[in-house]
Amino acid sequence: FIQYVFNLPMTGFIYGFLLTIVSFLNIFIFATIDIALISLFIIEYIIIYTTRKTRNVWAIIGITILMTLPFIPYLYQIAKYADAHVNNLIVHSSFSVHVLYAWIIVPFEIMMIRIAVRLKIWGRHPSITRKKRIIQVAVVLLIIIVLIMSTFVRKKLILHTTEENIDIKNKTDSVLTLNCSHENLFERQCAQMYIESKTPILRYEIIARSKNPLPILEANYPYDMLTAPCIALFNIDECPPNPLKLTFTYNAKYDVMYEIEAFYTIQDVLYSEKKEYVFPKLKEESP
Repeated sequence: FIQYVFNLPMTGFIYGFLLTIVSFLNIFIFATIDIALISLFIIEYIIIYTTRKTRNVWAIIGITILMTLPFIPYLYQIAKYADAHVNNLIVHSSFSVHVLYAWIIVPFEIMMIRIAVRLKIWGRHPSITRKKRIIQVAVVLLIIIVLIMSTFVRKKLILHTTEENIDIKNKTDSVLTLNCSHENLFERQCAQMYIESKTPILRYEIIARSKNPLPILEANYPYDMLTAPCIALFNIDECPPNPLKLTFTYNAKYDVMYEIEAFYTIQDVLYSEKKEYVFPKLKEESP
């Protein structure tokens, strides 16, 4: 409908030129966010620039697939290591972050238009009858509906499978014991947390929250602060030691709340237990 109302170009050259500009801008946009992403978008730009004059439909399809290769390691890492908390942060990000997500897809959308131009299903073509135009629109709408429905069905199946196969229960009897301490050291709070369990723990999920953009300054276990501002997510290996000792420092001007969730099994039944503890900020002395 859009291409029928507006007089959009029917040649692939203009879209190849536009694609080159967009991919070039992506280098600066995403390198400003994280310099580590510059190599990813430089590779994409090189692929687009060297193949911008390609006219063969199958070659353009192959180039589109080639453009996805640099993103596969990132998608694999997200699919393998992202938990429910990280996925929730990605989905419920701010509007500006979602605009960045959409901007990543723009080069692929332009490649789809190039393919449509070569197949003569984009732009005004006097030789195409109204009947063919209706068939084309119907096919596109059918593909969109199938994709949307498959997404909903997949979510339902995953949710149903999760509810059936992973039944996590909460016991009334606590198995965790927290022993926490902290002391001031040059505008820093040096803290220790001992997490002791009555039963072997399969995995811990430990999250630190603070009003400070850097909730943790240093710690004896690796942690990630890229998922969201003011949040640190500890990377604790499976089957952690008992007791688990966390030693870390934080800014003495801010409170830090720790959320601990432990997963364990008793007689092949999976249980979880949550604990919270707030490490206080340094009290200001009255003059």
